[in-house]
Amino acid sequence: MTCHDLSPRVLHILARILCVAFAALTLSAQAHVVTLEEVSLDLPDGAGVLTGTHARVPDADTVVLLVAGSGPTDRDGNQPHLRNDSLRQVAEGLASLGVSTLRYDKRGSGHSVVRDFREEDVQLQTYAEDVERWVAHLREHGHYKRIGILGHSEGGLVSSLVAEKLALKFVILLEAPGRPMDEVLRAQLARKLPEDQARSAASIIDSLKSGQRVAEVPDTLRGVFRPSVQPYWISMFAQRPADLVARLTMPLLILQGSQDLQVEIDDAALLSAARPSASACLVKGMNHVLKDVEKPADQNKAYTDPSLPLSKEVMQDIALFLKTLDGEAAGGVKGPVACPVPIADASKAGSR
Repeated sequence: MTCHDLSPRVLHILARILCVAFAALTLSAQAHVVTLEEVSLDLPDGAGVLTGTHARVPDADTVVLLVAGSGPTDRDGNQPHLRNDSLRQVAEGLASLGVSTLRYDKRGSGHSVVRDFREEDVQLQTYAEDVERWVAHLREHGHYKRIGILGHSEGGLVSSLVAEKLALKFVILLEAPGRPMDEVLRAQLARKLPEDQARSAASIIDSLKSGQRVAEVPDTLRGVFRPSVQPYWISMFAQRPADLVARLTMPLLILQGSQDLQVEIDDAALLSAARPSASACLVKGMNHVLKDVEKPADQNKAYTDPSLPLSKEVMQDIALFLKTLDGEAAGGVKGPVACPVPIADASKAGSR
């Protein structure tokens, strides 16, 4: 039997197997000397400083800006009492592919300090402006031919908001919301709270979605809806992630873990439907912080044990996506990555 005797479906599967094997070999065997450079950006009017790590790979023509998720998240993907090092591990995985990265502490976390910091002054646009500053820094000091962005969770929403304006070369969304954030938050709280508290939370969300602040918040909900954080929620609820993704014209990779308890497979399906030409893959067994979990009891450890590695498939899929970009630049292979489980198939099957 020759290759000409095989059906297109079989050839597609064989090609995927060979590509994954090559990507795995690249991740395990290719070594690059990486220079870690501590960088800082002064905010306007002496308002403070943002800090990050520029991981430079010699002769790299591509750099990826890593944008963290919600909360006081630092450059490594960690929060107080929740250390998993997920973004540091992503940066290391990209370095093994010969790709430079810049990851940074969100304002108010890590070593990023904002003078006279007031929570009520922070909105989604605040984080978008910080991304714009970091991209400007890379353009001025990086000397890269290709600047892309990787956004995790809320960072995916921020990345989608600014990517077109900044003319970035590609976008990678990891565990990013596809539903409007008021719907995501409503569903999260409904799963966690007693019924009466969930009803109160839903009422507050309705007010914030309409642009109205809520003066009286029950003590049991102040951690989520305290008055100082309400302007942030209002700015978040005004965005429709799928609409933002639909406007993107650069290559796009969407990765969603099957064991994510915060963002659902249907979120990724909405993003994929908004941009049918995107590569959109389900990563079986991966949770919200990009680690493999086999059972619910493993979730907490994945959030708090930095010794756990990233899900293997997440870096394999990123490697294949970046090679597709190289093929397009050379006039070669084009089109979306051949996923083991495309998001569209996973959503139809109700896989989780």
